[in-house]
Amino acid sequence: MRDSRGFTLIEALVALTIIAFVVGGISLLYLSGYRSYARESARIEVQENLRIAAARMAGKIREAKPDTIIPENLDDVPSSHIEFTLSSSEKRNGYRLNKKEGEDGEIEEKIEGTGGYTWLPVTSHIITKLVFTREGNSITITIEGEKGKSGKVRLSTEVNLRVGESG
Repeated sequence: MRDSRGFTLIEALVALTIIAFVVGGISLLYLSGYRSYARESARIEVQENLRIAAARMAGKIREAKPDTIIPENLDDVPSSHIEFTLSSSEKRNGYRLNKKEGEDGEIEEKIEGTGGYTWLPVTSHIITKLVFTREGNSITITIEGEKGKSGKVRLSTEVNLRVGESG
């Protein structure tokens, strides 16, 4: 029988090396999963913000009198600003992209009250682009946003204006 007193130095080093590779591999898998989770969470947040903003804008624009939409040059040049008069209340309403140089912006809604009007935020600071284009009685709203490493998210919706006796 051979005398058994423990591991040799070489055996211990080989075992530690194998354990280090296994732990390193598991750590890389965990970090990769966490990064994917964080990226997808940010992407989902951007998508939710864009959907909410688009639905809100589409609903109000649908109520607009077609002949009151400003700027009137929406047929020729895309704009990041739109104003209109609501059919139901005769109040002015609108949307714009409020963006400072080098920063992401937010979509703001123009609300007219008794003391004038004010611009209130609709989305957080994740919007990179807002474009309104008009073709006849149809307005297309295109919004782009990004948060962190989510990548650019783009949403586009078309609004058909109500045309009838009152507008």
